[in-house]
Amino acid sequence: MSVHQRDPTFSTFTSEQAKHYANSRPSYPTELFQCVFDHHAANGGSFKKLLDVGCGPGKATRDMLPMFEEVIGIDAGPEMIKTARELGGTTKSGKEVQYEVSRAEEIDKIAGLQEETVDMITGATCAHWIDMSEFWPAAAKVLKPGGTVALWARAPMHCQNKEISSEFSHAFLVRSLAVDKTADPKHPRYAMITERMKEFEGDFKGAHVLRGNEIVHNQYRDLQLPWQIDTPVAAFPQGKYLRKEWDYDNHFGDRDDYLGGSKNITIKQIEGLLSTTSSMIRWREAHPDLVGTDEDHTIKMMKILREAAGMAPNEDGTLPVGAPTTLLLFQKA
Repeated sequence: MSVHQRDPTFSTFTSEQAKHYANSRPSYPTELFQCVFDHHAANGGSFKKLLDVGCGPGKATRDMLPMFEEVIGIDAGPEMIKTARELGGTTKSGKEVQYEVSRAEEIDKIAGLQEETVDMITGATCAHWIDMSEFWPAAAKVLKPGGTVALWARAPMHCQNKEISSEFSHAFLVRSLAVDKTADPKHPRYAMITERMKEFEGDFKGAHVLRGNEIVHNQYRDLQLPWQIDTPVAAFPQGKYLRKEWDYDNHFGDRDDYLGGSKNITIKQIEGLLSTTSSMIRWREAHPDLVGTDEDHTIKMMKILREAAGMAPNEDGTLPVGAPTTLLLFQKA
């Protein structure tokens, strides 16, 4: 039985929202891309054609252009694709990247895309909005034998400083499941922040936090894999599946920081990033009269972050932030 819940937010973006998204979302770590490419090459994969699904305005797509001769990015949002086309880019062969409006579940219906001609299919923090029961059969049709499907996600965002990471996680995700288990609950502001954040949780649960949000917050542990859907897709054998995790629960292993390193970003940048999350967008759409006021949840959360970090009320200070990364790799038989 499908557990899919189609994205009700990003696919209906306006031009202004798509541009704001493109400007506010960070790039993925170089180390993540290298891991994907190394795995693909080690299994005999070639680098001729890439299909990037759920590409949005094309940030991850553009980062992969130097590796492939031909690149197609697809997204269900017309304005996302329009923004991606405006930003453009060329592949290693000098070819212009191609962007098309399409759902990931219908990649086998893209005009001009022949069966078994794609070397790699990627999806950057988007699979939680895809109906995987439809995606896997479509992917099997267009992917070459031996080709790779790489799906990854980076979430939730945390502050690297353990003393304020619990408060930061609460504020950024608006849900108690995101508490950083390494944080010290005796932090002088912990009780106040926790009490305040509980006031917000009710507004975001239900209508604003959807099944897709829960899947990505749980590091794709609940994402339907090819052998878990009602009609399993034998083209993707479980024996050729690899799951990799970095920094889950802030456990860095033999490193002392997140994959790609923490980034020092300002409160304003965090506010811009938060305003592109689907749950926050839905909250604002449900409360247009509160947007930009002191009751705006984004503004209230930034106040909490400043308090947790010991900043002045309007200070645009910086915080070292990072996110755990999950990568799922599949190879077509």
